[in-house]
Amino acid sequence: MGDPREKLIVCYECREPHSIIKTATSSLCPHCGTYISIKDHSINSLWNTSIRTRGNVRVEKKGSLNNLSVACNNLIIEGTFHSSADCQNDLIIRASGRITGKISCKKLLVEKKVEIECDQHITAEEVIIDGKLTGNITCTGNVTLHKKAVLVGNLKAKSMDLRDGASHQGSMQLG
Repeated sequence: MGDPREKLIVCYECREPHSIIKTATSSLCPHCGTYISIKDHSINSLWNTSIRTRGNVRVEKKGSLNNLSVACNNLIIEGTFHSSADCQNDLIIRASGRITGKISCKKLLVEKKVEIECDQHITAEEVIIDGKLTGNITCTGNVTLHKKAVLVGNLKAKSMDLRDGASHQGSMQLG
């Protein structure tokens, strides 16, 4: 995939990656035939349908998703999110609250002054916490806790970068 006009997406069903043209709005997985939407979504009110896209999803300040599942490329949460998320890339949390569903992403970022509680397990390749996260994490790469960041919960990660003033309460398994 060296062509700058293409991007890589991962099928929701078989998890196989394939390249598509950046301007595409949908694709069929060449491995299993699943239809894959590439549409972006901006949620600014109560949303009542699960989302399956390899586009980006943004839950605006007035947006709310409850008891749904979201499969997307990148997810930005600025509103209420009581659902599950399967992100091909980044999950950025900019609003305090509670996430009731399972979280899976490439990179999880909890921004400064955000306090988030996760009821179910978080799986990520990289985790960066600049606020407070309560929940259990499995990270295949590095977990970074910035100055004044707090992680409350069990952590299993390859490595951890604990900056001055940051804290972790719970068990930790590194390596």
